[in-house]
Amino acid sequence: MAVKPYMAESSEAGSEALGQLTAFEKYMVWDDHADAPMTPVVQVDFDSALDADDLHQAFDAALKRHPLLRARVSEASGGLRWSPSHELPQIEMGLPPTRYTPIDLHAQTGLRCWLAERAHGKSLFLQWHHACCDGVGMRAFLIDLLLEYAEIRTGVSLAKTPNYSHEQLANRGDIDGFRPKQAIGYLQKLRNAYYFHFQPPVALACRAREQSTNEHLKESSESLGRLLTCEISGEHSRLMREKCRKNHISPNSVALALLFLQCDEWNKRLPGLQTGQRFRLLVPFDLRTSDCSQLSAANRMSFAFVGRTRRQIENALGDFSAFAAGIHEEMQYNRNTMLPLDFLRGLELAARSPRALKGLLAASNRMATAVLTYTGDVARGIGRKFPLASDGSVQIGDCRLLRIVAAPPVRRNTHVAIGICQNWGKFLISAAVSDAFGLESGRAFLDEYQARWRDYASRSG
Repeated sequence: MAVKPYMAESSEAGSEALGQLTAFEKYMVWDDHADAPMTPVVQVDFDSALDADDLHQAFDAALKRHPLLRARVSEASGGLRWSPSHELPQIEMGLPPTRYTPIDLHAQTGLRCWLAERAHGKSLFLQWHHACCDGVGMRAFLIDLLLEYAEIRTGVSLAKTPNYSHEQLANRGDIDGFRPKQAIGYLQKLRNAYYFHFQPPVALACRAREQSTNEHLKESSESLGRLLTCEISGEHSRLMREKCRKNHISPNSVALALLFLQCDEWNKRLPGLQTGQRFRLLVPFDLRTSDCSQLSAANRMSFAFVGRTRRQIENALGDFSAFAAGIHEEMQYNRNTMLPLDFLRGLELAARSPRALKGLLAASNRMATAVLTYTGDVARGIGRKFPLASDGSVQIGDCRLLRIVAAPPVRRNTHVAIGICQNWGKFLISAAVSDAFGLESGRAFLDEYQARWRDYASRSG
């Protein structure tokens, strides 16, 4: 059956495909809190040649192709529904607030943007509600934005992303068509449910709050809304990729293994402030297939939960390669069995009674010790559409795109959320931290985690 494309010229295009919120989208709305906004963030750095007026024009054009980013949530007899909004997102001039605040989807659309002058040139900050789309969906919007801008600046028509499909957007929450390569036994499902519901993960310890006099942290707080960033050198990034290829594991698996070590070591310094023996990391799990090639910005994902005991983490110090390989095998197992679909099925069951789902979310004090999302190489979606500048950056019309960093939202009592991107050969690690954890602790945690990356990349074997 042929799919009907969105018409970019119509601001109402695709609105009939939105309908009711999916169970996952409802979960994103109802698990939103003032002290833990359900809002991922992205920062895109350009050189000074970026033209603000033309970026505004490109932003408006790209937004027309992504209905969920220009919709609000309304209450109806059948539950929560998406409704097109006549007040569309705009790019504000200046830095974002010191701390990102929640986005009320009942009152406004789910995308906020700021454009600010910085030492390197200009930075575009994007904060969006997770109910609207995941990180892959935001990447689709960002690519459209950059393509529109390049065309405005050069007058040359570039190859656009595919026409987006009403049908694929309407089916964004459908998970019935997946056919796992490997079955999960009934007893294993019971074990998984037991560990998830009755073995709460260890929380990261929060030390006493301190007034920071560090100018770097002050700048990070004011410009990034509690998003902290560090860069792995080009040489250490190269060594990391080579080592992963040699050991047949992914950078994502190594990042998870190193984060387990970092969480355990961090908590050892503050004994008595946490209970439990099991650390758990939350990992976004992309569900897109070739059938989603025409899906506009939306959520098409679930979560994987990777757990390790204190003893397992301590034993990893003797054979880290085996520890990382075990995590890699578990992630492959998740992919082969499609285990993260069980999380969505549980949401669908609970969402039949809004009161039940809200009650479960209120009772769920902590889902994970920390969050980690690995976006891969940003050039996978962006670099192939634009020419490279002589210094390795990407040429967008007459300006250069210098780097992209991003982080998922922190959750209640999950104090650190890590985002890892590859920017044209270099790994960039970002961390969003909770108010309780604080910027001082966040910077110390991130610096120590970065040091583990460098140490592993440099180590022989």
